[in-house]
Amino acid sequence: TKRFGYSDLKLQGLNVNTSIDMSDQTDSKLELNFDTMSLKQASLNKIRMTGEGHLRKHTLTLQGMINIPSMTDPMPLELQLQGSYSATNWQGILGSLKVGVAQLEKQSAVMLSAYHAQFNEFCLLAGSGHLCADGQWQRDEMEHNQWSTDAQLQSLPITLQNSALINGAHLQAKLNGQVSLKAVPNML
Repeated sequence: TKRFGYSDLKLQGLNVNTSIDMSDQTDSKLELNFDTMSLKQASLNKIRMTGEGHLRKHTLTLQGMINIPSMTDPMPLELQLQGSYSATNWQGILGSLKVGVAQLEKQSAVMLSAYHAQFNEFCLLAGSGHLCADGQWQRDEMEHNQWSTDAQLQSLPITLQNSALINGAHLQAKLNGQVSLKAVPNML
């Protein structure tokens, strides 16, 4: 398809090649390529996503470029997930992640379902900088969302160019600290 969109999400140049065994007796394969996926002003470009395996054991890889308006240049993006799907939950390991100069320090456990998500020991390195976080999200029977995250930052470099936040100025800094955030219905 040339273009596809829903709300603020837009896809351009989408190409899908798949071989799926609905009985899950043999390996299924998925290859998804698209020129651009944009959400508001951020975009992913030249994306290639591949998946292979069974519901109970599979691998997903993604490669492309991420473009965020406040960043100076598009950044390369690579990730690999291994996991399994059972009933209503997906559980797995984020095996590798690279975003620009930042990369995953060690594998991180991930769990996803329609009503719950959780990640543990998600640690990124960027030069001498370090960011580690744990987090979770949950939706209750009344469709209320709750989430929490705890993060530690050490010498994490940040660069903003032409940011509306700072009136077009250039900002370079290193962040240090701890962050704990929790949101419950009607309260942050």
